[in-house]
This record gives sequence, C-alpha cells and structure tokens, in this order.
Amino acid sequence: MSRAAGIFCLVFGIVFLFVGGMGLPLVLMNPGGAAPGAATAFAALAVVGAVFLAATLFLLRQPKHGGQGALAGEERVGRYLANKPEPCEWNGVRYEVQYLLPKPGKNPKPSSLHVRVPVATPTTLHFSRESVFDRVCKSVGIARECQSGDREFDTAVYVRCPSEAYAEAFLADADKRAAVLALRKLGYRDVQLTGTQAVAHWPGFDPNAHDHPELTAATADLLALLAKDLPADDPDHAPARFDVRRVWSVGLWLFALLYAVTLIAAFNYPTIHTWPLVMSAVPLFVGGYVAFGWVSAYLLSGTSTAHDRWYPLMVTGLLCHGLGSIGTVAAVNALADPGPLVERVLPIVDKRSQTSSGKNRTTTYYVTVPAWEPGYDTTEFTVSGGDYASVTPGRSKLQLVTGTGRLGIEWLMSKGVQP
Repeated sequence: MSRAAGIFCLVFGIVFLFVGGMGLPLVLMNPGGAAPGAATAFAALAVVGAVFLAATLFLLRQPKHGGQGALAGEERVGRYLANKPEPCEWNGVRYEVQYLLPKPGKNPKPSSLHVRVPVATPTTLHFSRESVFDRVCKSVGIARECQSGDREFDTAVYVRCPSEAYAEAFLADADKRAAVLALRKLGYRDVQLTGTQAVAHWPGFDPNAHDHPELTAATADLLALLAKDLPADDPDHAPARFDVRRVWSVGLWLFALLYAVTLIAAFNYPTIHTWPLVMSAVPLFVGGYVAFGWVSAYLLSGTSTAHDRWYPLMVTGLLCHGLGSIGTVAAVNALADPGPLVERVLPIVDKRSQTSSGKNRTTTYYVTVPAWEPGYDTTEFTVSGGDYASVTPGRSKLQLVTGTGRLGIEWLMSKGVQP
C-alpha cells in the first residue's frame, strides 16, 4: 500500500512541481499578460508538488514488511513468531514461516502470513484470483494470459509471467495446478515463484481466527510440490529479453505529464470567463482521452501484465488530459486569434478581498466593473494588493486589453488600474 501511495504521490508531485516551476518564472517575467493571482497559483502548485515528492520519499522508504520491530524479543501471537522469519521442517521439507503484525498509522497495513520454500527458477510466476478487470482486459485484447486448458484453474486463477513459454510448461503439470488451487482454498491470496523461492502470501491473516495445527505444514507440502520437477530453462529467456513495452510505458507517461504542462497557457492567456473555456475543452478532452487510451492499450498489450501498466496510466491520464485540454484550448484561442486587440476602459464599481483559511493565509483582491458581454451584469477581475489599495469605487477605472479569440472565447492580454 505504501508503495502504491508513493507512486501516486510521485506522479502528481512531478506534474504539480513542473507546472508550477515552469509557470511562475513566465508570470514574473511577463506580469501584465496574466492575472495577478497567477503567480500565487503557480507558486502554490510548486509547493504542493514539493509536498507530494516529500511524501514520496517518506512512503517509499518505509520498511518492506509492516510492523517489524513492534514487539521486543521473541514474542509470539498464537504459535507464530511476530515479525521475524522462523525456519521450520516437515517431512524433509525445509521452509520458512513469517507472520507480520498489522501496522497502524497513516499508512496502515494488515497482518499477513508468508510461507516460503527455497527453489531456484529461471523466471517468475505469480498466481492470484482472476478479477473482473482481468477478464475484461483479456476479452478486449489488452492482456494476454497463458491458458492451461483446465477450466476450473483458468477461471479461478490469473497467471502473471514474463515468459509465456515457461508458464505453459509449468501449467502442463496437473498436480501443480491442483496445488495452486489448494493453496488458494486454504486462504492464501497470492502464490509466487520469485526466482529463489516458492511463496504463499495471506494478507489479513489472524492467528486466532484462521490458524489450525496443520496449516503451515500443509502449505509447505503444497509449495514443495510446486518446486518439484520444474522446467529447467526458460525458452523465452525473459530476464535477458529487451522489454520494448517498458519503453512505450515511459514514453506514454512522459507524454501525459508534458500534456498537462500546457495548462500554463490558461494562466498566460486567461479568458474573461472560465466556463466557456472549460466547455470548449470538453470535446478535446473526451476525444483525446479515448484516443490516448486506445493507443496506450495497443502499445502495451500482449502480455499478462499489460493491464497492470495500462490501468494507472489511464487513471492519472484523467487529470493530465483534463489539465492539458484546458491549456491547449487556451493556447489555440489566444495564439491563433485573427482579430485585433481591443482596449477597454471601464469604471470600477466595487472591490473586495478574500483571505484563505489555514496556516499560510493568502489574500486575493478583486475589483468589479460593468460587463460588456451579453448575459452578464458585472465582471470581476483580480488585481494586486497595491492596485487594490489605490482603488476608489466609482472614481477609479480598469484598463483592459482583450482579444476576441480564435474559438470565440474572449481572452485577456493585460490589465491595469487607473486610480
């Protein structure tokens, strides 16, 4: 859980820090071309990004097994030594049992039981419950799983393996398929061949509720069966094979993050009203997101873990494509504007300030002028604190330079207060 949260924080930290770090210098170098609040907004994005990255370091540096060190000495929960691997032997089979206590706190982890039998394999295999998501991704062609021909096994278990040929050779043994099913019926969620061990993993294991005297011995027997008479070689040479899908995955992540950075244009070329900009970005977002999903699925498809890479990319892509679509529409609307800029001098009829809550309070200043667009009575603009102090409603004026916009969304080139 900590690793997943750390990756989540890393992705969003990079996006926010990049957008804030790129946008803040542009606004400071060209303050007249953006709203006064833009600098604050970019600075806030950069701070949020830094916080996310700091959280990433904290989460990814957590101990791999939760709860270790929670008990002093060799205390036991039931018959299990807490947080410490314990070597055992049964019927000549050497195995290791490790019970991990639940970890409380901000990133809690449930208790878990791990039983391990040493065995060397040329590649890895991972057996887990076949979820609805696994089935859907197989049916649409994103994921491709090795099938054994055993209906009961293929329906209940999803097999992840970098080498399809090795998985086929392994699954050809009916006893091994039966052993995996038996381990799952005992209560283990995941069964793995890691390259050095055969491991059964039971998250949420409670010694008082789930244990019985023959549990670990029966588990060791089944794992020993998985480790017996294994295929000696990997015909696909998975560890040495170049993984082109990993390259595509990195490229797709970079594209999504860089697309999100185009949000800078929405601050450099702000529209007079936000809603028309958002509504104009919706078709681009829908079409672009669907196209991105199809292309990424096509490039990543063909392996048993393709959907494991595709899913987080699409979840993060919702945010990235939303931000990027708004920025792209704002850039096209302003940079391709065919009409001349229009200067407007409008009387300031009101002013107000708003202070944010929290420890680091910031104040945003607004002035109100009569609207010139149909459907609006007044329009509100942000101004700097110095300009706000010099404003006298009814006497001061706001000078605006605007463009009609390529997409018909009026945008703001610059503004200034005339006291």
